[in-house]
Amino acid sequence: MAIVNHLFERPATEDVTHSLGNMMVSGVENEGSRRLYFNLLLNLLVEKKTIILVNGALSGEQHRTLRDYVRARIPGRSLYDLRLGASSASVDILSAFRTNKEKTDFLLELLSQSAELSDSAKLRASRFFLCAMSALDASGKTYRLKDLAGMDVDRVSAEVTASPLPAAEKNRHIRFLEDAGTYAIFLDLESALIQLESSGVLDILSGSLKMKDLLRDGNVVMLSGMLGDDFEKKEMLLNALFQALSKCLEREKGGSRVAFLIKNADFISGDHICSTLEYNQSYHFAAYLFVEDITRYIAKNGNAVLDDVRSFLVFTQGSPENAAFWSAFFGSRDIQQKSYSFTKKRSWNPFSISDGGVVPGPGKYNTATTNFTKVNEPIYKPEVFRELRKNEVMCYLREPLLRKKTSVEE
Repeated sequence: MAIVNHLFERPATEDVTHSLGNMMVSGVENEGSRRLYFNLLLNLLVEKKTIILVNGALSGEQHRTLRDYVRARIPGRSLYDLRLGASSASVDILSAFRTNKEKTDFLLELLSQSAELSDSAKLRASRFFLCAMSALDASGKTYRLKDLAGMDVDRVSAEVTASPLPAAEKNRHIRFLEDAGTYAIFLDLESALIQLESSGVLDILSGSLKMKDLLRDGNVVMLSGMLGDDFEKKEMLLNALFQALSKCLEREKGGSRVAFLIKNADFISGDHICSTLEYNQSYHFAAYLFVEDITRYIAKNGNAVLDDVRSFLVFTQGSPENAAFWSAFFGSRDIQQKSYSFTKKRSWNPFSISDGGVVPGPGKYNTATTNFTKVNEPIYKPEVFRELRKNEVMCYLREPLLRKKTSVEE
């Protein structure tokens, strides 16, 4: 990570994944930020880290260019290209979760993004899917997310009846499934399932590849090139994948070889970003988050993301609000402000007496006073962040504290 070491004045041999922690890059995309992005990507590829490469604002042509760039630099390693549309890779998203309860909660979260469900519907839907999975598990059957989403009451009843579940448990499931309330609720649930099926998200999340295999050393997972697709579908897919990736990192404890390089992260839930960033503190994997409009991002996701970021690179800001935010973030200091006061007065005694007799006195006299006032001012004023050149960047490191302006070189 030579370019990052240079910007933060770190030794070339220092592990920046540990010393700089999670990093946020903010500002209008320009020559400097693009150079930084590709230098980070190239360094991660050379280090043979597993990269989760996220960019939600690429055209089809840009996506192909980035994909070809990566493929040419990972001989003998795997590239998984997950995206809405044709020729997408697919994964078994359920493999990321340990228990049937976790799998059920995940499916209900997807359904809630497809259609509005009442609390009572969610409660019965949760029990419905738990019935289905317990029967399938007891029968030793393999199932994917799409299989669960395609089940109805009659299908689940048949699976429960044919399963080797204990008689008492089987009877409880049958009574629940035959209840009139379950049938009534399933009508609402079925509508949400149909919408989820039509989104195309289930196809990507119902493959045979285990989620933990994505995190093997040296793989690259691309979650990009989806600009032309429906935003809500894209948001649903990315949030689902980030939730699953976080679960895998939590379980596998293998973060030291994983790096997240995320551009245009507005469509990923702040909660999922935070849960991903938190692993850096324990397992020291790299996370580089590019956010162009910081005030809009915080308005949507809150300040929590900033708490898990240790270092910041700020390029030219596109609005006064963003510039003011970073000016305040970089801190302030007390300075002694000097001011002068000048007073003019007329003399009340225009004549004075001396050895020579009465002589004219001064008609007026002046006084000058110097005042010192303690004033708190930003270390870098907002205009500094608005007027950065295309290759200039403001650097901020929490510990040891570092704040300076520098430039991104080749």
